[in-house]
Amino acid sequence: MQDALVCRQRLRSAVRSTFNLSVLTQLVAVMACTTSRARDPAPPVRDYTFDVRGIVTTKGGSPVADAQVLVEMTQPVYEALTSLRRRELVTDDTGRFGLMLISHGVVEYQVTVRKAGFGTERISGASPPPGYHKFELVSTLPSPPQIR
Repeated sequence: MQDALVCRQRLRSAVRSTFNLSVLTQLVAVMACTTSRARDPAPPVRDYTFDVRGIVTTKGGSPVADAQVLVEMTQPVYEALTSLRRRELVTDDTGRFGLMLISHGVVEYQVTVRKAGFGTERISGASPPPGYHKFELVSTLPSPPQIR
């Protein structure tokens, strides 16, 4: 209300001080007052950054390299500027994987790890806060015969 009063006073002052005020100038002054009043600031958006990280080992503690890691989210998240709901990764030589994400709120996710010769493992989580997960894969290969 007070903004509209200030705009009207400025417009009257401009008209009084300038005898030859064109219709176009008056229109611009009125539009500037109405558009500045109509624009309310947008509510702030809160972004969260979080990591989904982990390590894949055998039951004996040895790292599992080149295991396939699939991270699936319940809603879109962002990896840099790319929107995604799922991301496939591969573990490094030490069995580690990692993914940095941005979301507009809490996101539930599921991490699935697969490797030929091992069983499939799944873990669910929610972020933020960041999740660190440890997977222990069990071999599905037959055990070598014992020599006596």
